Amino acid sequence: MTEIQIKNEKFYISAIIDLFNREVIAFEISSSPNQELIKATVEVARKKDN
Repeated sequence: MTEIQIKNEKFYISAIIDLFNREVIAFEISSSPNQELIKATVEVARKKDN
C-alpha cells in the first residue's frame, strides 16, 4: 500500500503486481488505509484472472 498526499488530502493505493513481467494486475484507490481496500484489490485481480 502506498500513501500519497494531494492538496492536504491523503489517498491510499493498493496494487497487485505480477513479479514476472512487472505488470500491474489490479489496483484500487481509497481515502482510508483499511482491510476493505485490500479486499477490493484482490477481488479485482481475481476477476481479471477469468
